[in-house]
Amino acid sequence: MRYKIGDKVIPINKTAGATNCRYRNAFKRGDVKFLYVVKIEHGKYVLNIRNDSDGGNYYEEEDILPYRMSNEELFKMLIKGIITDDEYEKLTS
Repeated sequence: MRYKIGDKVIPINKTAGATNCRYRNAFKRGDVKFLYVVKIEHGKYVLNIRNDSDGGNYYEEEDILPYRMSNEELFKMLIKGIITDDEYEKLTS
């Protein structure tokens, strides 16, 4: 597993479990800039806006990226359509 508990990540997709999730929506609205990995369970990451919680939304490893990425990597994601213009601006500001 690439990430560990406490890591800050950004969700780019949602393929595990329900797709309409409170914490992912908070990220998309810009309420938070990242989510925390709070648990690893059944080969999936559990993400939450708080790092002191043990519940949250389940994500596959390919659905999340580390919070700190270079602007070049983020620009490549923008060009490929993985993130939107608004998400790019939020992550590079």
